[in-house]
Amino acid sequence: MNCVALLTSGVAFRIRTTGRSHPKPPAYFSIGGTTSSTAYGRFFCQVEAVETAIWLIEVAPQAGKSGKVFIEHLANANNDANPELMRFALKLATGAGKTTVMALLIAWQTINAVRRPQSKKFTRGFLVVTPGLTIKDRLRVLLPNDPDSYYASRELVPTDMLDDVNRVKIVITNYHAFIPLMRDRGLL
Repeated sequence: MNCVALLTSGVAFRIRTTGRSHPKPPAYFSIGGTTSSTAYGRFFCQVEAVETAIWLIEVAPQAGKSGKVFIEHLANANNDANPELMRFALKLATGAGKTTVMALLIAWQTINAVRRPQSKKFTRGFLVVTPGLTIKDRLRVLLPNDPDSYYASRELVPTDMLDDVNRVKIVITNYHAFIPLMRDRGLL
């Protein structure tokens, strides 16, 4: 088993043993301090992806040595690629609902940023970079003011939290927008 597979199965195990199997979900299954069951009507892979991201941000830093292993692995991988931008990727198959996962993660971050403005773990600002114009157009459903917005139409967020989600700032663009800047900087 390679190191990515070990990391993935390790995080999944930690989530199962510290969250989903408990009768009362721990804090990281909550949005803005209010536990919401709306995420549990989703495909299992969507819930698992969202739980993984939330676990890595909220729980792993407080999980002692077992959480530190994951955080250090991600930090080292990020330092090798771009030390100024912490990031991680979630892999889902075609048709698995990546847009729904993005909407759930945006909602989680935004609601917590609005309700916990002193925390540096959460943000209301997102940059979504797509590979082309067609996907860029399809992702407009991530914008809360879009008529087909996922937050309300798919009931991703309880209605009493929609006002918090409306405070998000999202820029959706495609990678072509960066080409002139990359040329100017001699990167192409």
